[in-house]
Amino acid sequence: SMFVEEFMAHHTAEKLADVYIQTDQSTSIGRGLIEGYIDIACIFKSQQLAADIGPMVVNEHEEPFVWVRARNFVLSPGAPIPILAFPGDDWMIPTLGKHGLSYKIVFSSPDNHARLSAARAGAGLTAVPDRMVPPDLIRAKEYYLPALPPIKLLLCARLGLEIERASNLMKQLSGLFF
Repeated sequence: SMFVEEFMAHHTAEKLADVYIQTDQSTSIGRGLIEGYIDIACIFKSQQLAADIGPMVVNEHEEPFVWVRARNFVLSPGAPIPILAFPGDDWMIPTLGKHGLSYKIVFSSPDNHARLSAARAGAGLTAVPDRMVPPDLIRAKEYYLPALPPIKLLLCARLGLEIERASNLMKQLSGLFF
């Protein structure tokens, strides 16, 4: 769901005729790919799916992520960092834990837009791809915040998929995100 706005901005309804688009968490989309009801997927690499998804990876890219917050949000050194998380977060929370920082999850949603709305309201910090920081939020650069590790973005195709339209869509996705 993090990339749907950018994807839709580059496609017309005519270009997407007969294309079904599903936004969800990467693990859910990856399962759909493995089970055969999703043909093409842009997902973040997950330890849960790594072995099963490997043969389906067509392209990959390391996506740098940054902490973001509202302009008027103030963090207090030493206080638990309020985190706007997503279910199954396996990179924001471990990064804070690895650096011995205290945090509390104050908001959790699989919907990226909901997390960004909570950030705009000043509820806490979340993370987004560095190239996608919304103009009404700022990068949180407080000295005690650890840098987030990049996350591998994967373009995957269901095994045996050999349709010309699918090939064109994969080329478009590769050009846009990879």
